[in-house]
Amino acid sequence: MGELLKDLYTPKETAEITGTHLNTVYRWIRTGYLPAIVKGPRRIYVTKDTLNNLLTGEDYATRKND
Repeated sequence: MGELLKDLYTPKETAEITGTHLNTVYRWIRTGYLPAIVKGPRRIYVTKDTLNNLLTGEDYATRKND
């Protein structure tokens, strides 16, 4: 399980990596702009691949930032 968690980021970690506010990350997740794994109200994760795609612009060129 520990190996799997290395490929998952919390919203706080995602905000730090992307240089955005935590509320922005939550809004991206809520609107579907940023796909996430939601395991409950306090267990939300963004995968490493999703974060890499966001940072490199892959698969996000056609999405609107709400």
